[in-house]
Amino acid sequence: MVLVFITILDKLFQLIMKHFCKTVVGSSHEDTKLPCQDSTLCKVFDKGCIIAVSDGHGGRTYVRSHIGSDLACSIAIDLTRQFVLDNYKKLSTIGRKSHTPDDGKKADSLFLDLFTRIHEQWYDAIMENVANTPFTNEEIVKLGDAEIKEAFGCTLIVAVKTDSFTFAFHIGDGRIYTISYNNEWKQPVPWDSACEDNITTSLCESNPVDRFRYYVDSSDNQPFAIFACSDGIEDCYGGSHDGNFQSEKLVVDYSEVIRAYLQDKESDFNTDCESFLKNQSESLSHDDMSIAFVIDDRFQLQQDWLKIVESQRLIFEVAEKYKSYEIQVSQLSDRLKTIESNISNYKKELNETQQNLEFKKKERATKQNKLLSETLCKDSAVKFNAKIILFQQDIQNYCASYEKKESEEVSQDVKSEVLTFKKKLTGYILKAVERALKVIRADIMQKQENVKNLNSEIEELDKEIQKLEEKEKSQEESLKAEKNKFNQIKKQEEELIGKKVKCEEKKKEVEKNAESINQSLNKTIKEKIPYEEVENCLDSSEKVYNTLNISKKSFNEKDEDFNMVILSSNSIEVTYSGNINPYYIGMDDFDELIKLIKGIDPAIFSSDENLSNNCITVLFLKKDGNCITKTINIEKKEAQEIWGVCTNIYSAKTR
Repeated sequence: MVLVFITILDKLFQLIMKHFCKTVVGSSHEDTKLPCQDSTLCKVFDKGCIIAVSDGHGGRTYVRSHIGSDLACSIAIDLTRQFVLDNYKKLSTIGRKSHTPDDGKKADSLFLDLFTRIHEQWYDAIMENVANTPFTNEEIVKLGDAEIKEAFGCTLIVAVKTDSFTFAFHIGDGRIYTISYNNEWKQPVPWDSACEDNITTSLCESNPVDRFRYYVDSSDNQPFAIFACSDGIEDCYGGSHDGNFQSEKLVVDYSEVIRAYLQDKESDFNTDCESFLKNQSESLSHDDMSIAFVIDDRFQLQQDWLKIVESQRLIFEVAEKYKSYEIQVSQLSDRLKTIESNISNYKKELNETQQNLEFKKKERATKQNKLLSETLCKDSAVKFNAKIILFQQDIQNYCASYEKKESEEVSQDVKSEVLTFKKKLTGYILKAVERALKVIRADIMQKQENVKNLNSEIEELDKEIQKLEEKEKSQEESLKAEKNKFNQIKKQEEELIGKKVKCEEKKKEVEKNAESINQSLNKTIKEKIPYEEVENCLDSSEKVYNTLNISKKSFNEKDEDFNMVILSSNSIEVTYSGNINPYYIGMDDFDELIKLIKGIDPAIFSSDENLSNNCITVLFLKKDGNCITKTINIEKKEAQEIWGVCTNIYSAKTR
């Protein structure tokens, strides 16, 4: 009877659990005709569900990595299933535990044995593959001097969800997330620092067992879902390919994928999911794409989770829209500054041109006046020269006639003396006239040269003035166009600022609705996972707790929190809300924080549940599942001290 009851419970549990996995060939592989090197596999068994994702390496040496990844998934699924069945009770009582080779320690023998058997069976399987299907000449050339196992190189991600615990392990890159009921995505398996950018650990290493990382959680705080993906997924979202990788868009996109899975018809979802992954590969990473997830809605909170996802999607979309408006407004503002600078430069250049033009016009007018004067002077000199010539002729004529008359009237003796004097006088006068004519003619020639030069200079000035007038007109048109452009962009900026303001209002409205949904969901979870306050968490000298959560809510800043989980006497796992990847601190740092909290006068703490904003909240979770929550107004000195210690520890460990 008991056995029948347990079987019924197992079947009901399997109905609650849902799972999905999908692999699509990358666009680059379709172009090069390479096989898909990713593999995924899901398997339901009587204790839960297992998902596996393996990414075959894409270099020249890894000629059969697509076979290696396929074998890795199938072998890991089978051995993990047996491992869970054999060690179910023990795994159910571990609490929370994680391991990374970065700790400098070996994994627990329990898990080390599993990883060893996975590697050994995978190695036997690939050797059997080579025996049955020997390498071709082309494969031999590509493999070169590398070991046979490198031909099958691949990563491996495996996650198990049971009714009592979550267990996941990982070697290489790719990502695995746990998803809470309020849709918080966390990477529970610690990152391996040997995985960075395009470098990854692999099953084909000489001693891969030591590079496995893992995570076990048998607390009551089990995730709603587990999601795993190959690195072709994360490549679509940019960011660092290391332990600091995080992407809000990835969370939104794949929350939407899971939402579609829960709400759409299975056939429609399968087609739509494949199309989505192919589009991601084609437009972004070009790599093979693999996802796998398992959903455990043990508390029947699927509808609440879907509301949260919808709210988060709306928040993200409106935030992205708001960010887009901010960027556009900033870009328009920068353009306006550039245009303002252009207008200022155009005005300056136009002013310089106009001043130069005015100067040239004045210079031309001066030269024209001078030309007129020189022309008049030359004309007068010519006329005067003509009169002097006439005067010269008149003198010559007069002297000639006078000489004739005098020669007839005077005596012969006087005649000679008089004629000599007159000739001398006439010669003096004619020479003087001749000199005057020479000066006048030189002046006339100078005036003619001046007139010629002035005409040439005026002609050049006319050309310069014409160019300056054309330049002035062009600059005026450019200035006018730039002013029109400024007005148009200013109008666009004002319209965008208006849209941005409306978007900000919408953002606040969506965030407010999301907060309301979150509060409702948290209340529902609290009702379905009851807890009681345990006052001695603060007073006890014993470490009766295994989790400490310190959160900050402020009217002026974004919400933040630090979640600290005791893994062992030497290691505390810390997750900060601003970074989904955990980091690790020693017990000394943790004890310092506990000492500070215990040293605060209990009267400072408030148990007022209405104090949900502008406060520091301290939550202790005991090993038995019970917890205590206390709050301090954020303006209190003690609250600032607690938060200061947390941020100092975070800064020191993540530098």
